[in-house]
Amino acid sequence: MREKEDIQELKESLRQLQQIVLSHERALGLIREDTIPASVFCTELGALESIVVYLRELHQLSYVNIGKKLSRSAAVIGVVYRTARKKYQQPLSVTSAVAVPVAIFADRSVSMQRHLVRYLHDQRKMQFCDIARLIHRNPRTVWTAYHARGDKQ
Repeated sequence: MREKEDIQELKESLRQLQQIVLSHERALGLIREDTIPASVFCTELGALESIVVYLRELHQLSYVNIGKKLSRSAAVIGVVYRTARKKYQQPLSVTSAVAVPVAIFADRSVSMQRHLVRYLHDQRKMQFCDIARLIHRNPRTVWTAYHARGDKQ
């Protein structure tokens, strides 16, 4: 009789453990979906194109969902995706330990590149030369993106 109770207790423990593991995996999936590895920006694609390709291909998000995250219409996201894939067919690199939150790109008052550089410089405390090395851009381009005027008011 004790053996049946032990088996039942073991089954219950396993069920609870499965729920914990599934919850953890779901949470990690959401975190990954809400951040973008900086290595995604190391191609000749623009920042918006890189983000759209990453979210579309690695997270299988619809154009509508990507548009909501980036404050853009699904039609625009579709055009950006198709244009990016014509320009760059290789898979994106997702090897970087530095991740950037998707939410910073929803503000349309400044360019995507500027959001990226501002985040890495102001929040992650990276130097412009380190940012340039990380995203494979010229340091002067990075400096210009950070200091550019012309924010929409």
